[in-house]
Amino acid sequence: MAKVIMKILLKNYTKMERFVNEIFHTPVMLKELIDFFFLPPQQVINKYFPQKKIIIEKKKETPQIFVDATAGGGGHLFSLINYYQKNFPQNFCDTIFVGIDIDKEAIIYLEEKKKRFNFDNLFIYWDNYVNIKKLFEREHFEKRPSRILFDLGISYYQAKNSERGFSFTVEGKIDMRFDQIRKKMTALDIIKKANLKKLKKILKEFSEDPKAAQIATKIFYKKKTIHTTYDLKKIILACGGKESIPRIFQALRIATNDELENLKIGLKEAFWLLNDGGRLAVISYHSLEDKIVKRYFKMWKEENKGVILTPKPVTPSSLEIENNLCARSGRLRVFLKYEKN
Repeated sequence: MAKVIMKILLKNYTKMERFVNEIFHTPVMLKELIDFFFLPPQQVINKYFPQKKIIIEKKKETPQIFVDATAGGGGHLFSLINYYQKNFPQNFCDTIFVGIDIDKEAIIYLEEKKKRFNFDNLFIYWDNYVNIKKLFEREHFEKRPSRILFDLGISYYQAKNSERGFSFTVEGKIDMRFDQIRKKMTALDIIKKANLKKLKKILKEFSEDPKAAQIATKIFYKKKTIHTTYDLKKIILACGGKESIPRIFQALRIATNDELENLKIGLKEAFWLLNDGGRLAVISYHSLEDKIVKRYFKMWKEENKGVILTPKPVTPSSLEIENNLCARSGRLRVFLKYEKN
């Protein structure tokens, strides 16, 4: 079984090889992320929110461990490594970079890329970010991370790969699993096995589409005819219109991967792990994710555990959206963990 899985993965990797970094996944709001990770807290707030009066005590802190908890094709991760190597050469050899991803295809790609660039202080792990605390304990890291990033979007490669089923613009299997090896239930399994009440609940809660109940009913009674993403797309289009298609696909993807519950766990585990003076950045792409991030940041602030560096979410510039339409719904929030004595 293991040999069969690896054969499939390696076959898919040959497809991946034609995807250079910018095509596998163009990192969203990279310039803004670098600012929020490297500029002094007061300076970055003054730059992005000059109208806000937030005073932060000066506290010297040298980042030593960077974690990309959703490393994907390494767009953010390798850009951060390159930036740090260029701007902080005196600290680079003592700094550790960690890439985590739940997608085995992404891990294969990252490992090959690591070899190509010969980064000895980069460590790649195939894992779910809900296990970030356990991972650090298991690997016996001597220090806690100084910067942690969650980019909650799917990569360009995932979206365009017909074997993954994430996109309604490409005909393929209705899979939608981030982890195609360890997770058994696909989005199609949910469609085929869920009763009408359960399907309505999934689509209403996770799509926020006004026609979700109507669409769920149509999908339920037509499920025997649904085999590919295009089959599903046609039913949604006939019932809810063009606007409903991405929302329903989003809902099924969220349900397939337990995304919202995992985000809650991942945020709590990452914040616990983060060192004093460390920063947690989250890029979300829809309101359900953003509400969770906003709520946790607000809770930590009220508990006097730090400062929200983004009073409002930072969004991509018009130029970035023009060059990368996938960035248009991105929202960046950053929290500074600040343990007061």
